[in-house]
Amino acid sequence: MLARLVADNQGLALVPTGRVPAVPGVTALPLHTPDVVHRTELLVPRARADSFAPLVRALAGGTLLR
Repeated sequence: MLARLVADNQGLALVPTGRVPAVPGVTALPLHTPDVVHRTELLVPRARADSFAPLVRALAGGTLLR
């Protein structure tokens, strides 16, 4: 799904080498610098957003990382 969003010009994704799926419109490029800061995005359907609220709060508060 992420690769399809990128192919539709809906964003940019940084994934490990060898993990880029073969999707038309997606091109793999090596990244050497700058150092990358880890970032996570959670994509959920609007109709189900409330069911993901506890997970979003935990991610925002950093409690899943401790």
